[in-house]
Amino acid sequence: MRRQLPVGATLAAILALAACHDGAPAESWLGDLTPGTGPAGTGSRYPHLATGDDGRVVLSWLQAQPQGGFALQHAAWRDGHWSEAATVASGTDWFVNWADFPSVVPITASTWAAHWLQQKPGSVYSYDVRISVSRDAGATCSAPMSPHDDGTPTEHGFVTLYPGDGDTQAVWLDGRHTGGGHDHSGGSPGAMTLRGARIGAGGVRIGTDHEIDGRVCDCCQTDVALTADGPVVVYRDRSAGEVRDIALARYQGGGWSEPVHVHADGWKIDACPVNGPAIEARGRTLAVAWFTAPDRPRVRLAFS
Repeated sequence: MRRQLPVGATLAAILALAACHDGAPAESWLGDLTPGTGPAGTGSRYPHLATGDDGRVVLSWLQAQPQGGFALQHAAWRDGHWSEAATVASGTDWFVNWADFPSVVPITASTWAAHWLQQKPGSVYSYDVRISVSRDAGATCSAPMSPHDDGTPTEHGFVTLYPGDGDTQAVWLDGRHTGGGHDHSGGSPGAMTLRGARIGAGGVRIGTDHEIDGRVCDCCQTDVALTADGPVVVYRDRSAGEVRDIALARYQGGGWSEPVHVHADGWKIDACPVNGPAIEARGRTLAVAWFTAPDRPRVRLAFS
């Protein structure tokens, strides 16, 4: 469930967890580098990596199409090589952006979920999340759906897909209260929110979507880790005074906890830094890495 992050933030979390692997040095269990030919073609962009419980690594990306538009494609690494590229969906009306890009995620060995962003009339920043579910490891996919049904011509994106309660779960940034503006600063009539929903194996939302946080940073990536006690989501919060520190919420007992800050950085910035946190878990141990700059730019790492 990785998002595009500063290299330093990603490496910090990886190295920290590597150090926790039964006390063994990283080089003793990560293995040797394996060269291989990538499955993506010319004109591909915005890769995303995800791993399943069976150890399979799934690479997804956007592939430019000769007739215009893009296709969401994926391939799996198994037995030392990449599978042939497969296509989830394609379109000429997608919202394509370097910071907010699609994913294909193994939920179980056979159930995979994919998401992309589809433009809608209103403004350049009016687009919906579209999700499709596969029950045969990406060979075929359900008709696309949106986890939100507000119908507003506003931003919906920065999605993280993950397994939970036997189904696909999704969290995303939802701009239904923003009036359709792309608000990096403080002029929007309403705030960006963080919301979540559950999607069944047939690609249909189960129940309603739920608000996790009513005021968050407008375009910073989200991330989720699965702990022994349930999923934990991290994201960049946003106070009324424009302090944009990293927050965390836990899913337990069928609902989300009240968000708490990972650390009180006190980073006050009248703009979105477009830079979200990363989280990993092993059992009940969490590692969260993020960028902040209340006084000087730095990457921070916290454990729980």
